[in-house]
Amino acid sequence: METAAAKQLRQDLNEERVALQRNVALTAITGVGLLSGLLAPLFGLEAYAGWAYLVAYLSGGFTATKDAVSSLLKGKLNIDLLMVLAALAAAAVGEARDGAILLFLFQLAETLEDYAMGTTKRAVAGLMNLRPDEARRISDGGEETVAVGELQVGDRVRVRAGERIPVDGRIEKGGAAVDQSTLTGESVPVDKAVGDDVFAGTVNENGTLEVSVQTEPEGSTLARMIDLVTEAQAAKAPSERISDWFGQRYTLGVLGGSLLALLAFGFFGPSWDDAFYKTATLLVVASPCAVVISVPASVLSALAAAARRGVLFKGGGALEAFGQVDTFAFDKTGTLTTGKMTLTSVHAFSDDEATLVGRLASLESHSDHPLAVAIVEGARERGLVLTEPEDVATNSGSGVEGTVDGARYGQATPPWRKSVTLP
Repeated sequence: METAAAKQLRQDLNEERVALQRNVALTAITGVGLLSGLLAPLFGLEAYAGWAYLVAYLSGGFTATKDAVSSLLKGKLNIDLLMVLAALAAAAVGEARDGAILLFLFQLAETLEDYAMGTTKRAVAGLMNLRPDEARRISDGGEETVAVGELQVGDRVRVRAGERIPVDGRIEKGGAAVDQSTLTGESVPVDKAVGDDVFAGTVNENGTLEVSVQTEPEGSTLARMIDLVTEAQAAKAPSERISDWFGQRYTLGVLGGSLLALLAFGFFGPSWDDAFYKTATLLVVASPCAVVISVPASVLSALAAAARRGVLFKGGGALEAFGQVDTFAFDKTGTLTTGKMTLTSVHAFSDDEATLVGRLASLESHSDHPLAVAIVEGARERGLVLTEPEDVATNSGSGVEGTVDGARYGQATPPWRKSVTLP
């Protein structure tokens, strides 16, 4: 069962995907219309230039006009209205080319902004794919596959090796190494045994687990994290809020100034035609698309670039605050390191290094534990030939034991757990 924020995010992604496809098509048509209008005179087709610019106006002004009308119906003025009026004013004074260029740039900026926003939201939506949709619930009648949303607190689920854990719960039977990097950032899987807590979205690396459900699916750690990130990204950065505030007031100021200019030039200028021309020129020059669009576009672009590199900011505000940081504290494992264990050095107290590593790797060759994999890869890098072990057994908490070349290695009970008889 998805949380309300998760459902809203999926709905937003579907709507924005359709909007992005529409804006890409409109931008392409506007660009073709503008280019055709610019090239038409070069081939002696001046009569067709006007039609080409008309196509650019219709496609490039579609989104801006729709948004402007929507805002007007709500009693608000925005930059879209100013852009549309500036383009129409340019056409009215015989400069349809300038208006087409203005609309193309504005439509292109809108498309790029939608793409950046979608990239960021898709990175967050990827978190939702970490939790499986189904789980194996253990009941009196055996094992049944059910939707995760049907699980209740107290139910038991079975998780096999290589599967993602579907819920937050506690291990009741079995043990395994669990990859929790998606939630905690730990680069190395954590050994889990009976009584340990596990989290939805983490991966069971080996072994089979029986887990009792401790929380409802919508209340899991992963679900809460998705909600927090979604809510934070919906919040605007301070500069974006200033940009919106500036855009509304700037639009009102430009429209008011243009009206005053029209009246001034009309009453004190040579003619009303000249006054209208100068007012239209003022309106086009004052169009602030670069100023107002630059802030949200740059913030969203930075959020998207960070998300592609595995860094999720809580929102534009966090991104701007990050720019003021002068001291960093890192949890280096998996952050400043590769997150993969390797065999770097060996200190042998009895056998030589090659013999020791060869026997260790032979014994660990049947295990998929991260430490075992590192030892086996280290032996192969040293060109050692491994021997097939016999009677291999894995003991939770004390490692592996088995027979290599006729000798028994490892022990079921670690030395620190043995009883000692004092004299």
